[in-house]
Amino acid sequence: DRVSLFQDRGVSLDTSILPDYSIEQALRDLKQRGVLREGRVARVAVVGPGLDFADKNEESAYDYYPQQTLQPFALYDSLVRLKLARPDALSVSIFDISSRVIDHIQHARAAARKNISYTIQLPRDVARSWPPELIAYWRAMGDQVGTSVVPIPPPQIFQGLETRAVKIRPEVVLATEPIDLNIVLERLNLPAADRFDVIIGTNIFLYYDAFEQALALENAGAMLKPGGLLLTNDRLPEVPGGSMRQAGMTDVRFGDKDATAHEPIGWYQKR
Repeated sequence: DRVSLFQDRGVSLDTSILPDYSIEQALRDLKQRGVLREGRVARVAVVGPGLDFADKNEESAYDYYPQQTLQPFALYDSLVRLKLARPDALSVSIFDISSRVIDHIQHARAAARKNISYTIQLPRDVARSWPPELIAYWRAMGDQVGTSVVPIPPPQIFQGLETRAVKIRPEVVLATEPIDLNIVLERLNLPAADRFDVIIGTNIFLYYDAFEQALALENAGAMLKPGGLLLTNDRLPEVPGGSMRQAGMTDVRFGDKDATAHEPIGWYQKR
C-alpha cells in the first residue's frame, strides 16, 4: 500500500526513466482508446519532475555525471513521438517546491538562450531484466527532442553499463517554464484558453496524506481544460462533488517473470 507511503518524510528529488516509460505507455493507451487525439495536446504540466543522478536502489546508483532533470523532456518527447502534439506548438510548465529544481531549469533556459543545448545521460545496467519494450524506449528516448551524442564514460567501478546521451535542442528547453508552486496549497488562475490539456505527477503524491492529496487533485482540476487529464502512478481520493474523477487506468508491466513488476497509471479527468 503506497497511497501515502512517504507522508512522514521529506520530498525526495531522485528520479529515473521508469516513470517516463510508464507515462508514454499510458499516453499510447489513451490515444488508442480515442481519449487523446493527434495534434490536440498543446499545454502540459509536470509536477515535481525530480533532479538527481542517483536512484535509491543501490543497483542503479550512478553518480558520475552532473545532476539532470528528465521528465519534462521525456514528456515532450513522448507527445511528439505519438503525434499527440506538434513540436512547434507545445509548452511544458514545471511545478515544483524545490529551489534546486527551479534554479537548475532556469540555468538550462539561460544557456538555451545562448543556443547551448542541454545534455542528459542515460546509463543502463544490462544485467537488470527489462522487457524489450522498455529497452526500446530507452534506446529511442530523446530522438524527438534532440540528437544522440557521445556519453560520459562511466568509471571502472560501474561494470556492465550500456550508456547513451542525448543533446536536447535549445528550443525544447525554452519551451519549458519552471514555476514555484505547491500543488497541495496553490493553483494558477488561468483563463480558459490557457488551461492545461494534461498534467502528470509521478512518485510525488505519496508524500502527502489523503486530505492533502484531495486538495492537490482539485487544484490540478482547476488548471485543466474540461476533459483534461491528470496522469499519476499514485492513487488519489476523489472529492464528492469535486471537479475530478478517475476515468481509467493503464497497467504498465516491466516484465513477465515477476508478477509484481508493474505500475498502474491512473487517469483523472476534469468533469
